[in-house]
Amino acid sequence: MTTVTLPQARAIALTSFAINFGAQVYGMLSSPNMKEVADANHYAFSPNPWFIAGFFSMQTVLHVFWLKELWFMHDAHPDEVAVDAETRHATLTYVPVYALGNLCIAAWLFFWLHSQFIVSQVLVTINTFAQLFAVFSFPVLSAPFSVQSRPQVLLHLVAKTFAGIGVLDFLDNGGVAFGYTNPGVGMQVLVPVGFIILAMLSDPIFGACLVYDLVALAVGQRGGKWGAELGWYAGATGLFVAFKSLRFFHEMKQGQVKLAHGDQVADVLHPAHPTPLADEFKVLSYDIMPQSQPLDESQLREVLTFATDVAHSAGRLILEGSRAIQHASASDIAEKKNSVDLVTEYDVKVEELVKREIASRYPTFKLCVSFFYLSFGVFVQTPIGEETWSSGTRPTLTEEPTFCVDPIDGTTNFVHGFPFACISIGLIDQKRPVLGVIYNPFLDHLYTGIKGQGSFLSRNGSPQEQLPLAPARPLPSLSQALVAIEWGSDRKAPVINKKAESFLRLAGDPAGGVERGRMAHSLRSVGSAALNFALVAQGSLDLYWEIGCWYVRSGAGIVIAQEAGGFVTGGKDSLHDGDVTEAILTGRKYLVIRGIAGSAGETAIDAQKKIVKEFYDTVEDVDPE
Repeated sequence: MTTVTLPQARAIALTSFAINFGAQVYGMLSSPNMKEVADANHYAFSPNPWFIAGFFSMQTVLHVFWLKELWFMHDAHPDEVAVDAETRHATLTYVPVYALGNLCIAAWLFFWLHSQFIVSQVLVTINTFAQLFAVFSFPVLSAPFSVQSRPQVLLHLVAKTFAGIGVLDFLDNGGVAFGYTNPGVGMQVLVPVGFIILAMLSDPIFGACLVYDLVALAVGQRGGKWGAELGWYAGATGLFVAFKSLRFFHEMKQGQVKLAHGDQVADVLHPAHPTPLADEFKVLSYDIMPQSQPLDESQLREVLTFATDVAHSAGRLILEGSRAIQHASASDIAEKKNSVDLVTEYDVKVEELVKREIASRYPTFKLCVSFFYLSFGVFVQTPIGEETWSSGTRPTLTEEPTFCVDPIDGTTNFVHGFPFACISIGLIDQKRPVLGVIYNPFLDHLYTGIKGQGSFLSRNGSPQEQLPLAPARPLPSLSQALVAIEWGSDRKAPVINKKAESFLRLAGDPAGGVERGRMAHSLRSVGSAALNFALVAQGSLDLYWEIGCWYVRSGAGIVIAQEAGGFVTGGKDSLHDGDVTEAILTGRKYLVIRGIAGSAGETAIDAQKKIVKEFYDTVEDVDPE
């Protein structure tokens, strides 16, 4: 989900608020003023103007307090609790919609005062649907809020009251624009059904706004049958809102968890129906006592057994989701149960399974989770955290054990039924990858590895085979290599042009006119970072080049590849000594070389380093965004 920076958010929000507030004041003082235009154009959805004035006054106060929080909001820092990072990112995501709403309403006022009601209806429609989209689809806004976080509470109040008054403006202006005076049977059914459905889908804040809208409309009709009916609709909607609110707060109470960082603890009301739209790494710690001692071999073997069991359970969910996508009917798609919705559902199911199991078994460990998000209905393969890191905020690695989990790595393959998708579970301890589990449920291939204890592959439930599957072979040059590459999700010209030129050189024939061509045996794009690491460890791929992958998706593969004799390093300027330091781990550039047999006068590591040099002499350096 696209966000703005914190300085941009302050400027945009404050400027748009000032414009809207100034327009509203002008509308009160002009001749004719807003109320006079409303009195002269009284129709079936005209509210009582004093209800509008009261709502505007309350809304303005909320906006001022929220803008104050935005002004004093801090950039990310290592000691902040998770709820602060979550609220900041949600705020930065919402600010463009907030500014759009302010500008639409300011422009609406001009056309309203000049009785150009069709144009004003277009403007209120844009605002209303933009606000509703934010309320029902943005992370944090579409989930229960933390009562312990004042900025988060204010964000919910501002967004949902903006959406609530938007619904009232939409009906009011629409009634005037189309001269709607006598509601028929259809409208008498549509209005209560529509409001009740919205109320059932909303939380107490937005639900209360809907009831307020109906009361304002009922009072605004100045008596009569239609006014009485609107009053009954308000009562019925109020009952649904009250019922939903009781259930809402009960679910929030039942879902309460502790998020901790160091000595700071915040009570966070965990979403009853979490969404994968958070666009951040969620670093969860269920205890405030950090572990500083490295895990020993027996502890790591115990964790491996646990992670393997979790991976198998997650694999069953992945297969279930894949079958659901492949067998989705036309009617399902018409009801928006399309592949994106189903991926969302199963990505969340796997994530929740992993979080639940880790919290139960290893409550003192941290957890870093990666999964895709949706941006305006477009499927984006991006681990949570990429947006955050690119804006300068990221979770800092500590000495504490941290699980790094990608619930479904290879999501595009998952959608298309291409059987190379997996769950990846890594463990980082003392800022080094120490354990990895990669499970491809489509092929029933389970890769495991523990630092210093080797890596293994189990196929279709058969006994484990140590990796690599065959003795290391020589690899004199890139011309004899099968190279794994990925196009990645960043397809902008500066990045993709460099990648394309690099791929051309790797595959091209120098004798055929390709400058710096290596004429590698071939290039392969598997579509899963974790499985690329695993296939190099297995010996099926000679090397793998990755740009843009976060350590949450590579942690497991690094251990498995290294324990199979593989050489893992970072970008061109890294110190290529085989030590995956924190800088390499978090640098988002990886080159993985399979185990190579040494020869007379050349050790295996020297042979791998030679391939690294040849490779980086060939390709263009690419900086991920």
